[in-house]
Amino acid sequence: MTKIKVIGADIMIENILCVLLTIVTTTYSANNIANQNNEKNCDFSSKKAVISERYLSNLDENKYKLYELENGYAIYFVNGEEETFLEGSYEVNSPFFGYEDKETYYLGPGKYFIQENDELSNILEEPIKTFNERRENVMRTYGAVHEDWGSSSEEEDDELEDYTLIENYQYFKGLETIPTNYLGTCGLVAICILLGYYDTFYNDNFVDNSMAYYARTYEYVNRNHKEEILLGVEENIPFLQTVELDYDSTYVDNEDYPLSKWNSYPGTTQALHDYIFDNYLKYNSIGKYFAWGYPMFPYDVYRTLVKYIENECSELQNDITLKYGSYATLAATKTIIKNQIQDNNPLAVTLLSYSVEGEEDNDGVPHTAVAYGYNSTNNYYVVQMGLSKYLGGATILSESSIYGYCYLNYSGEHIHSKNATCVESSKFAFKKNNI
Repeated sequence: MTKIKVIGADIMIENILCVLLTIVTTTYSANNIANQNNEKNCDFSSKKAVISERYLSNLDENKYKLYELENGYAIYFVNGEEETFLEGSYEVNSPFFGYEDKETYYLGPGKYFIQENDELSNILEEPIKTFNERRENVMRTYGAVHEDWGSSSEEEDDELEDYTLIENYQYFKGLETIPTNYLGTCGLVAICILLGYYDTFYNDNFVDNSMAYYARTYEYVNRNHKEEILLGVEENIPFLQTVELDYDSTYVDNEDYPLSKWNSYPGTTQALHDYIFDNYLKYNSIGKYFAWGYPMFPYDVYRTLVKYIENECSELQNDITLKYGSYATLAATKTIIKNQIQDNNPLAVTLLSYSVEGEEDNDGVPHTAVAYGYNSTNNYYVVQMGLSKYLGGATILSESSIYGYCYLNYSGEHIHSKNATCVESSKFAFKKNNI
């Protein structure tokens, strides 16, 4: 087996640290879990009953509260008697679900840990089979029903009725095929998701259909040594998954193929992730003392996309505009994100992680996700976390979690995707959906 040593990660720049130092969070209280009756609701959702609540920790003071809902969850920052929403879902329970007997730690969006053998373990690193079994067992304990974990129903879609969403938001909400964040490369995962989206709905030349690569899998070995073991290599894997649409079930009177009727969506594979990792990855390597991995701030996402476009789809360069920005305290960041979503442009957004002073290895690095909707009333955002196997495709975040952004605007001609085809009737062209 080949060993791959992980290069150091990104250090929090000074203005982020100033913001983070104002966030004080919680220690674990093993007995602070209460089952709730079905009449109680959390203000995050008026449609879902609270089934349990507990406090979380970020290795400092008790300041976070987790509400588990029926097919949903909400995490709040606690300041005295006041609770401020940070993160939640209308679709699935939290990653902490089923760990009621463990010390649990929340270090920000995408950072969910338990303590085992005097070490913090990332819950999302466990196999998906174990993850689902744990959830199913606990749901039976609570007596709640969840027939298809991670999928959305018409009732759950109603939760987003007050949100401004890109026209093809169902793509991100139902996306199942995405690269895995084996090496702390959430920025690359977000880039792959965006490339798959623009290739499917805008121009089939964003990702070369003829190219294949070898996809790698890894296993985390030793947290202290920060190493990964290469478990296996699958060769000649296409960059995108190809899906077939059932003409009879998707075609409607207006000669369209609505996304809500698709059985699945073309998604990017681990091969594309590893190809970009090997050839175009740009990241900040200063912060190796803070965390392992390859964290990317908005400028790093931008640089990586620039190099990819220059080399892999240079014929589209004149029709592509790339922008990035990062402001820890200015409202301009949120305004730009909202404006781009109104223009049907999803964005790679950098989410704050709650670093703890004095902890040598606390994974205090940002997480990168893809934003595709917002609610101006409460300043909530809808994001695809790039962890959809665990969290579903619609995670709701407070604007306080967002530090920066990078987006792509394409103004060229539309070229139909060869990765999504109708199987019943070739005489009908596959139409772009509302773009």
